[in-house]
Amino acid sequence: MNYFLMSMKKNVASRLRAVILAGMSVVALWSITPAMAQNHPLKTIDPEVEIYLPRWRITDPDLALQIYRLFEYKIGTNELRNAQGLPVKKSDLDQTRIIVTAAPRRPNRAFQPLQVQCGEAILHLTDIDADILDLIRGGRGATNLTYAHEFLLPEKPKNIAIATPTQNFLYEPGLTNHAVVFSLFEQSIKVGESGFFIRNQIGTDPVGYHFWSAGEGKVTLRRPLYKNEDLATKQKFPYLVNAYLGAGYRLTSGLAGQKTPIGFIDNRILNAGPGSKVVAGLDLYLPKAVPGFDGLGFSINVELPLADAEGQRIDETTYGQYAVPNRPTPVRPNFPVGSGDFSLAPLLRSTGQAGLFYHLWLDDKAEDYLRFDLGINYTDVREALVYTPVGERVKALTMNNVDGLASWRPQEVGDWIYLRAEYRKQREFPFGVSLQYANQMILGRAYIPLVGQWLFLEARYSRALRETRPFEIPGGFFMISPIVRFTL
Repeated sequence: MNYFLMSMKKNVASRLRAVILAGMSVVALWSITPAMAQNHPLKTIDPEVEIYLPRWRITDPDLALQIYRLFEYKIGTNELRNAQGLPVKKSDLDQTRIIVTAAPRRPNRAFQPLQVQCGEAILHLTDIDADILDLIRGGRGATNLTYAHEFLLPEKPKNIAIATPTQNFLYEPGLTNHAVVFSLFEQSIKVGESGFFIRNQIGTDPVGYHFWSAGEGKVTLRRPLYKNEDLATKQKFPYLVNAYLGAGYRLTSGLAGQKTPIGFIDNRILNAGPGSKVVAGLDLYLPKAVPGFDGLGFSINVELPLADAEGQRIDETTYGQYAVPNRPTPVRPNFPVGSGDFSLAPLLRSTGQAGLFYHLWLDDKAEDYLRFDLGINYTDVREALVYTPVGERVKALTMNNVDGLASWRPQEVGDWIYLRAEYRKQREFPFGVSLQYANQMILGRAYIPLVGQWLFLEARYSRALRETRPFEIPGGFFMISPIVRFTL
């Protein structure tokens, strides 16, 4: 408990300190005079302070033309840069978008310009000719602007906790110190301010097998890496890499004949094999890779089995199975076996996805978020023979030296394609929907709030768009669950 209280105090103190520093900056700017500006040249304005300063657009055509000519003259010099500090070209100038940022003024005093922006180019106070400065102030001795202009309303600071597309809004809440989220699909815990999450997920959604229809789950440790230092993009994705690493495990529930509190849900047949899996992946953001497409990135996810199923002794009551079918090549082991019937257990082995994604906000209020993924998918499902070894009474698995076993790996173009689209609304009424195509299956997902931002309802539905395989649930698989979120 002491740890939680200390974390809360630390968070409140840091935010209060930021507010105090912003306020002190504005007060300091308030006292700027022309003489002080010349003796103490100002070269940069903190973007988090600029949003509180007076700003106006010059609409007087004559004055706008004079300022435009000044910017045009300074093309190619070190004085003329954009907001990121990079050189500008003539095509970056815009005579209709000349904006002045000034220090807060006292009553009956003239404005003291701090910088002038023409299109994408910026000139600071010490780089502007004195005659032009006098005109921008309204003329010598003037206390008001005497030319045509349009004041710009102060911007509202963006809510960082909402404008964080790198995080899963539902299961990985934003800038909160601690969080616990629980549903039948997933459970997650966040500890501290670093963005470190522990997540437990039931199912393998990227290949279309959600909840227990995959016969497996996974526990992953998720951590953002490499801070984004670019001022233009870091508010939307503060980290350039979000990585995770963990282990997969086999589910033993969800089979026919088992009594569970959710026994009304369709039974599964697909299984994970004996042993564990390694689960790893990352989202790599590439804001400067393609000009004009700051939301571009690369993602990869892999799940690989660590143990071979060959000869493994099993508890057959925890494996989904089906009877040996009639096939052109009969299912027959080529080694001695004990008494008893054979059956087949389908095992989900290696899976993976890799490709590009693009995400964007639909407005400046960080309310509506879209993400699109395009890549390749790999899914490997194999049949294992369930048999009784000679002289034993327990069952065992084998996938070797057996005629007639089937396997399902990518064979057609549709097997390789991975497509996903997601929309999230993250403010007044937070909800989200997504649709995925992978493994020639569709997976739809939607969630809505029930009470505030701590109780939600989520539903998922998957269905094969090709002929249903023996281990897939005919007619599709639907599951619904409440989601409880606690944040501190």
